Order: sequence, then C-alpha cells, then structure tokens
Amino acid sequence: MRYGKVISKIGNHGILRRNSATASHLPETLRFSLETFKQMCQKYNLIYVKPNDSSQGKGVIRIEKLENGQFLIKDRDLKGKATVASVQAAYQRILARKMRGRTYLVQQGINSVMKSGRAFDIRAHFIRINGIWTCMGLIGKQAPSLGVVTNGSSGGVTILVPTLLRSKLGYSQQKSVETQSQLEQIAAESVKSISRAYPSWREFGVDLAITPNGKIWIYEVNITPGSSLFKRLSPTVYKQILANRRRAR
Repeated sequence: MRYGKVISKIGNHGILRRNSATASHLPETLRFSLETFKQMCQKYNLIYVKPNDSSQGKGVIRIEKLENGQFLIKDRDLKGKATVASVQAAYQRILARKMRGRTYLVQQGINSVMKSGRAFDIRAHFIRINGIWTCMGLIGKQAPSLGVVTNGSSGGVTILVPTLLRSKLGYSQQKSVETQSQLEQIAAESVKSISRAYPSWREFGVDLAITPNGKIWIYEVNITPGSSLFKRLSPTVYKQILANRRRAR
C-alpha cells in the first residue's frame, strides 16, 4: 500500500480536529513559517518544529523560551543544544537545519514529564480485526535524560503503563485504571477518525501524552506501527499483535 496523504501530520491533525471527541486533546499545530513561528513563540513557552512526514522522531527540534527572554534550542539529530537571543535568531537556526523540499510544522509543546522531569509518552496499538478496531495494548516510552523524543532510535526505553502511572506519576490504583481506560478511549476515537479518511489501513499506533494536571493529549497517529515496543516487557501482547496482523481486515 502507498503511504500517500496518510503520513501527513498536518492533514491528520485536521481530521482529528473535526471529531469533537479528539479535538480538545490536540496541541495547536500550524504549517511552519516565520509568521507562524513568531505566533507560537508568543503563545507558548515550549514548541516543537518537525517535518510533516517524519517518523522515529527524525528532524524534531525543541524550542524553549527561557525566563530571560532567550530561546534554548535542542536538535534531536545533532543531540546538542544552543541558546539564542531572539525569535528571529531561533528561526534562522531552524532554517539552517531544515531539510530542503520538506514541509515542516510548528506545534505547541506538551509538558508530558514524570516526577523526575524525564519526558514520556504512551503508545496505544490498534488493529482492525473483522472490521472492528481492537486495542492490542498500551506501552509507555520514556526519553533519555535531557532527551528530545522518546523513540528507541533516539535512546528512549519502554516502561509498563501501570508502572509509569503508579511509580513515575504517583497515581493511585483507581486513578491509574481510570486513566488507562481514558487513554484507550481517546486513542480509539483517533483511530476511527483517521480510518474513515483512509479505510484501506488496518493498523495504527497512537502516541499520547499526559500533562501534570492529568490532561491527556494526542501527539500523532502512526501508520505501520512497530510491534517491537512490546517485545521485552509485554511478550504476550507482542505475540498477539503478530498473530492478529494476519487477521486484519
């Protein structure tokens, strides 16, 4: 199957905005330009710039506005950081890193961090079995210390979601169970919306975040999500994903 428009983060964001069940869980996302970059820097203390069609966190740049008015820029690919004095300087630095011919977006940053300050997100893996979307499992992904993204290719590691919620976020048992149910419901709505636009796709992975106030956010919906995230910590889920791929339709 050809990827086509289904890999467009901007396009998929637009689809999810039209669903009232997912719209309130989306970070603001705009096509990258000097005007939109300035606009987002004025509204938020943390933003991300990324390629519209990237995967595995490739090309992601993190921009944080500091108390002194300067901007701290972290580049996932360079694994380095720099501080610049103005929005214009930050924009020029991003242009120097931006891949030619690629569309980029600028997105509201979501402060999804553990009590330790380490960034994390949660993957929900869905397969359509006999026409019904089924959640195969949830798995947490934690970024390396001071890391920009949680992908394994960038040094991230997996963590069981109950452990993440209970030990790393300090949730009670009841709140942990309720949150896992909410994560699955929001992810399911995301998958159904994207599937209606691209009905030939039978498997999706939804990346979700949780801010300290407990709000759940949708980072993105991934096509052909990897099953290896579950292999070490949830081998049963991993085997079920492999088996159900043959039944997907």
